[in-house]
This record gives sequence, structure tokens and C-alpha cells, in this order.
Amino acid sequence: FADVARLIGSDWAKISPSDRQKYHDMAQEDKLRHQREMDAQMVDDASQQAIKRRKRDPKAPKHPISAYLFFVAESRARLCKDCPEMGFGDMAKYIGIQWKDMSSADRTRYEIMADRDKTRYEKDLQTYSKPEEIEGAVPDASVKVQAETLKSRRKRAPNAPKHPISAYLFFVAEQRRALSATCPGKTFKELATDIGFRWKGLSDAEREPYILSASADKERYEREKEEFAGHTAPSL
Repeated sequence: FADVARLIGSDWAKISPSDRQKYHDMAQEDKLRHQREMDAQMVDDASQQAIKRRKRDPKAPKHPISAYLFFVAESRARLCKDCPEMGFGDMAKYIGIQWKDMSSADRTRYEIMADRDKTRYEKDLQTYSKPEEIEGAVPDASVKVQAETLKSRRKRAPNAPKHPISAYLFFVAEQRRALSATCPGKTFKELATDIGFRWKGLSDAEREPYILSASADKERYEREKEEFAGHTAPSL
């Protein structure tokens, strides 16, 4: 095992920064996947305990969807098709940036969709008769604790350090500004597709500045995370 470890270490030392970035991105994506699975498992465990104490009506009205979630659903479908190389984390950040920069006029369509869905929900509620709950209506304390734990994990402290940006997102930010200025009539889908094609066409040398920016941002995040943890640690 020791010999194998030394060989792997030697091979790793020979890899260029641009080649290493691929493995860093894969590790980050796997970390995000693991976190999603852990969150989903926590929700599932809490749900399973709650189901034992109460029956949920499958015919209950579905809660309304917000304007932002309508935009997310539409954007994810486009990006998965046009930019399959974009990871989950990059996709979420990119969609968030697009929504933040979107004009009020462009948001109108999604707000109309959300208003219609809210009206649908309120109408469904009026005609919905809630069945009698079985074996008690209140989940036990452990379910509440798990739910509150998950909720608190998802609440981000306002002064917490911002997560690092990948090399691809640094490239996206630069290209989006340039394309928005030179091609103001392009749609979100067209911009995303163009940027994806441009990134694919870059050589390792051309990607190097973005990889270095991502590496510096990761170091910034690790440094700020340690400082933040020191400030928020409970005093004994």
C-alpha cells in the first residue's frame, strides 16, 4: 500500500494546475452530491417518523410555486440540454445571477405564472376537505428537532463567507458582461449556449487565468471560513 501511495503521490506532483482543476471540480461536485444526499436522508427520516403518526392526504392541494422557482425550472431544463458540462453547483449559481440581474419587465412573465398558481392553490383549498387525522396530529419531539436542525443548516448567516467560485463561473461572469454589451438582444438561452461553446473551445493556456482566479478564491474562502468559525465559536 505504501508503494502505491508513493507512486500516486509522484504522479500527482507531475500534473499541471490546469489538469488538477478537473479533479478539484470533481471533488467539489461529489461533496455537493453527498451534502444533498445527507439533507434528503434527514428529511426522509423525519418524514418516515411523522407518517407513522399521521396519514397525509394525497389529494391535498399542491403548494404554489414562486416566480423564482418557475424561472429555475425553465433555466435548468435549458442548461441541462445546452450546457451538459455545467455542474450542479455552477448551474445553481449561474441561475441565481441571471435572476438577480433580470429586469422587472423580464420577470413579469414568471410573476404572472406564480400569481396564477397561487390562485389555483387558493381555489383548490376552498374545495378541499381535510380528512380526519389518525393516531394523533402532532409529531413527537424528535421529528421537530430534526426539522429544526435541517432548517437551521439551510439558514445562512448574513456575514458568513461566500462560497468559492469555480474557474468556469469566472469565465461566465466575464463573458456575460461582454456579450450583454455587444449583443443586448440575445436571450438567456442564447447567452448560456454561446458561453458554453466558448469555454469548450479554450485551450489549457487560455483557461489558466480562470483556474488561478478560482484557486485564489478558494484560498480566500478557506481563510474567511476559519476566521468566521473563530468568531462564532461558543465561549466556554
